[in-house]
Amino acid sequence: MVGPVGALLRHLVGAATALLGPALLAGSVTAGTALLIVGAGFTLVMTPLGIGVIVRTRRERADNRSLDRSGSAATAEVIALTTIPWDGEVDGVRLRVRISGPGFRPFEAAWGRSAHSGLRVGRLLPATVDPVDGRFRVRIPAGPRRRAPR
Repeated sequence: MVGPVGALLRHLVGAATALLGPALLAGSVTAGTALLIVGAGFTLVMTPLGIGVIVRTRRERADNRSLDRSGSAATAEVIALTTIPWDGEVDGVRLRVRISGPGFRPFEAAWGRSAHSGLRVGRLLPATVDPVDGRFRVRIPAGPRRRAPR
């Protein structure tokens, strides 16, 4: 779930990414052909990526607001955890859950995420489901706090 601060940061990154190409293109007008080609290339690639980040963030925020308004409380049971490559330095997990609750048929879903010490097969997690279109959100509670070394 993207909160207001996360949404602001994503919008800033999206805007910076979208404007990088046009800025390079504008700066390269007097710099020569090679830089002009680089600026055009960045514009063609980075501008759609930046716009995509902004659109995806807005859609995710709208989905979360919709779930807050009309979602039904549900339970997600972790039925499988598989270790997957995540960011090159640490492993992630492929999380498979069975989601059930009042007003909709139980269903299963899976997604990849960073590893979390609180995830284990059989754990029940709070979830919210839109019974009309099946959108859902699973809340994964914060892991146990570790004491700082003395």
